[in-house]
Amino acid sequence: MDTCGDVRLSGPKVSVIITAYNRKEFLEQAIESILIQDMDPSVLEIIVVSNFELDSNLTSMGIKISSIVMEGTIGEFLYAGIRVSKSDLIAFLDDDDVFKPGKLRAVIDIFAENHDLCYYHNAPEYLNKYMEHINYVRLVESISNHSSESKLVVDIRSNIKSIKSAIDFNGDFNISCISIRRQSYLEYLPLLKQITSCPDGFFFWAAILLGGRMIIDGSKLTGYRVHSLNVSGSINFENKVNEIEKEIYTYDLFMSYIGQLNAQDDLYSYVRKWLLLYKLEHMLIANIFQEVPRNIIFIRFLELLRIGSDYSNALKYRIAVLTAIRILNAGLAQRIYMKLRSIQT
Repeated sequence: MDTCGDVRLSGPKVSVIITAYNRKEFLEQAIESILIQDMDPSVLEIIVVSNFELDSNLTSMGIKISSIVMEGTIGEFLYAGIRVSKSDLIAFLDDDDVFKPGKLRAVIDIFAENHDLCYYHNAPEYLNKYMEHINYVRLVESISNHSSESKLVVDIRSNIKSIKSAIDFNGDFNISCISIRRQSYLEYLPLLKQITSCPDGFFFWAAILLGGRMIIDGSKLTGYRVHSLNVSGSINFENKVNEIEKEIYTYDLFMSYIGQLNAQDDLYSYVRKWLLLYKLEHMLIANIFQEVPRNIIFIRFLELLRIGSDYSNALKYRIAVLTAIRILNAGLAQRIYMKLRSIQT
């Protein structure tokens, strides 16, 4: 029997869902980062959804770990974890990321203080594979000036334009920075099963469509590790394009879902434009690595400029510059991209 409709009123205060796919080498550090949270283990539960059996040392680390071994997409992994979770409060963690000290206490406290909160996002600290701090900026990342103490409260129904502020604060990036109130997302769980990538975008845009209250926190409570085995750190063209195509599929799912609602609400119209903007941005990044006619790239670029004019700071100058270079010289655009990645990783 599917229990996704049940409200968890007892048991652990927070469920941590870790997704792991073919990367055993990082998982122990991810779990250890939960164990050092200086919290009573009885208020926590750890659920690991992976495509491999957990080593015995991981199942004897001082706290009960529920293990789900399966094959599937990231959406199916997350759905499986949410389905068995015992708390209405869920924090996500990728196998290669870590929680910084105080992360889970902050999550529990902020949801306790905000009973209408459905989505919480803390800032990441970028780390290399040795867990050392690095200066890193993603190609599509806004460089915000908010301090580590700042918190942005997003109330969609009273201020649609707050979506733009949430994106400026990079509030839609990295599943390991995201915590949700499970009950708020029940209607979107069937859609979650369908996504093949971009789970961070899924939970962000689902919260937007719910019209729920969101908090984007500048506190760096998650360690995001940049390395050759994750998409952000990879300079493998084939892997990059494959992942981007999966992300575009997620945006298409949301746009199709909105279309089926046949709603004329200003919120839905505004969200559709943002999703199309994201789709175009991702297509242009993929075009750096693909054999695409220049006129097609140029048309997509003009469309990005047209839509992006409504969201000035969403039009990332790195994409604009690389697209212009790609139209003139594909090889040069690829070499510049590789140079950017190698400097940062």
